[in-house]
Amino acid sequence: MILAQLGAEVIAIEPPEGQRARRQRPYANNTVDPEKSLTHWAYNRGKQSLTLNLADGRDLRRLEQLAATADAVIDSGASGIDLASLRGKHSHLVTASISGFGGTGPKADWATSDIVNTAASGTMGITGDRDRAPVRLSLPQTWHFAASDALCGVLLALRERKSSGLGQHIDIAAQHSYLIASQYQMLYPFAGVPSTRRLSGGAEIGPITLKLVYEAADGYVSIVFLVGPTVGPYNTRLFKWMDAEGMCPDEFRDVDWVGFGTQLLSDPQAPGLLNRGAEVINEFTKTKTKAELLAGALEHNLLLGPITTTRELLDMDHAAERNFWTEINGVRFPGPIARLSDAQLDIAAAPPNLNEHSLTDRETPPHTPNKGTREKTDPLEGLKVLDMTWAIAGPYASRIMGDFGAEVLRIESETKPCIMRGAGPFVDNEAGADNSLSYLTINASKKSLAIDLRNPKSIQIMEELVQWADVLIESYSVGVIDRMGLGYQHLKQLNPGLIMVSTSLMGQTGPIREISGFGNIGAAVAGFFPFGGWPDRQPCGPFGAYSDYISPRLTVALVLSALEQRELTGRGQHIDYSQMEAAAQLLSPAFLDDEVNGVEGGRIGNGDVNFCPHGAYPVAGDDKWIAIACETQEQWRSLSQALGANQLASLSEPQRRERQQEIEGLISDWTANKDGASVETELQQLGVPAHRVLYAPEVVADPQLNHRKAFSQVEHPHHDKVWVEDSAIHLSRTPGFARWAAPPAGEHLYEVLTETLGRTPDEAADLIASGIFT
Repeated sequence: MILAQLGAEVIAIEPPEGQRARRQRPYANNTVDPEKSLTHWAYNRGKQSLTLNLADGRDLRRLEQLAATADAVIDSGASGIDLASLRGKHSHLVTASISGFGGTGPKADWATSDIVNTAASGTMGITGDRDRAPVRLSLPQTWHFAASDALCGVLLALRERKSSGLGQHIDIAAQHSYLIASQYQMLYPFAGVPSTRRLSGGAEIGPITLKLVYEAADGYVSIVFLVGPTVGPYNTRLFKWMDAEGMCPDEFRDVDWVGFGTQLLSDPQAPGLLNRGAEVINEFTKTKTKAELLAGALEHNLLLGPITTTRELLDMDHAAERNFWTEINGVRFPGPIARLSDAQLDIAAAPPNLNEHSLTDRETPPHTPNKGTREKTDPLEGLKVLDMTWAIAGPYASRIMGDFGAEVLRIESETKPCIMRGAGPFVDNEAGADNSLSYLTINASKKSLAIDLRNPKSIQIMEELVQWADVLIESYSVGVIDRMGLGYQHLKQLNPGLIMVSTSLMGQTGPIREISGFGNIGAAVAGFFPFGGWPDRQPCGPFGAYSDYISPRLTVALVLSALEQRELTGRGQHIDYSQMEAAAQLLSPAFLDDEVNGVEGGRIGNGDVNFCPHGAYPVAGDDKWIAIACETQEQWRSLSQALGANQLASLSEPQRRERQQEIEGLISDWTANKDGASVETELQQLGVPAHRVLYAPEVVADPQLNHRKAFSQVEHPHHDKVWVEDSAIHLSRTPGFARWAAPPAGEHLYEVLTETLGRTPDEAADLIASGIFT
């Protein structure tokens, strides 16, 4: 769908009965009809539909004819297409496969589903309530992450083809793609310390309870309550507001939240004070509505955002002012993933009816291969990127570009270090600016320039770097970069071909554009939190800064598309990227269900509206679980036989749902005292999607992730080699990978001054002596 919105002609090849999405609930007006599936509506907009029976020789030849005219063929496993055969016949062709575990490796042939992918990624194990089974979000997510990786892979391969004339294959595994949603918690074993434990609406990291969900008088809000030089001032302002309202206990009135990180390392009482602080904040938020808390957050500049429902976002003034909702045939759909200054995404096309486009009159000639001048090159070789972002969303986008050959220069300052430099796990479990495995991963494959942008002398250096760059990505609070003198209107005068991405939580316009925070707040406003957890408890939401994990691949895709347009027009453009708006795409069926059927979505534990049984079941050991899902009648028949419940084998999905509690009990009784790995193997041999819920030590030892090199050791100036998470986007001819770990701040100062900016050694020395590089 995103390719179609970017301007590609996308043909959906469907079997005669239609693709699986057409048979998934919810349906418009609750009418079971392949043309009324809201999942189909959500994700097939802008495509053409052609039905082919690939078991029929004539239809198979028709597919091969279409492939000859195509640039790319993408398969998710349901069609049985032989992608290798197509590439053999058409050397220009880019192919991509999306599967649960990837196309090769010991689990390549395993049956899978969204909950199975989530369990295998490690993310499920750190999400949910401690006294219940781990949970996934109630709407499938892993396939969206995998699709975003495939999107990037296809665009990268097409860019490389301009040099080589050759296509290649992209192999995407949802398990690997969703690893980012654990926010680098899977790296803890490499630090030799216990990993994060799940906690409803947050996480438990050592003695610290990280609380993200707080009560309001009419619902919930999400707050970032951390410490240190970056976040501490927000806490100070929050407690001042509480004090003005008479709700700040004496012990919190004068806490130094900026320096509290040091206190956590030296004072055994400090974690308890921090944890009590979260409870005190909760007592305050309970007295106010979400609207009052949002108004206070904007007035006092706090890290707080409302946890919205589908209806609240549909009716939100901010979304209306930004024209986010797009009406198609009288129904509002989520709008664009970003706003472009010199182009417009095609978001108004309706989803196709089955076989609506027979394409019998299609006379597109076969693709004429470009012989190319080079056999093999990095897809982004020669691309120059300035990274002026922090935290995760922006930095990981430029990390992907660096992995695939771009020269990425990270702009940072030791006077205000990125918050992720202080985020665990740490090398040898020792905190330090160059010890965070999270930071070393997010900013791998980059160079670093430390420069104090508060110093007016620095702006000239930045202007010169802008003239050098092809792409600039920034994530400052709205309006800050303009006040610095580096706004797009100025920079495009210096470099008309510059592509500038401004990534923020809420976008550059709209009444709540100035909300500060991280991806937990983006996800809260986008509507994710109500879909995480159990219906009888408060929402737990997704783990961590969720919209930060969604953004990087979509940002890269937008940049690659803008580069393509620049080759045609010679002009760059400004991309206004809202994390909230892009993330909301992953909940599209729920918004449509509310819009069309009036059903406000919510959490259902590990249940699923389409599959039954579907859940996480106990196995032998402390807090050990296995995820099991039945999508087809054949899978249920195999599972019922394994359970010794042959009398239930013929139950249809609606009948199973009526007896769900009974069936869930049977499964739990069967798994409870069994070894999880044995259950996993037995069910997979029967073709039933199943996987143990993995925790960090099991994730880093997982043979499939190791086969895909999901973790790799790379060089760092201070540590010889360190472990980082590596690329989930696997290209067969020109792979991307972490070139090196994130460097120390300012590591490449002399190189930037003399090689990039052309200063002589004496001129470089004078500039360094000016004191702006810090």
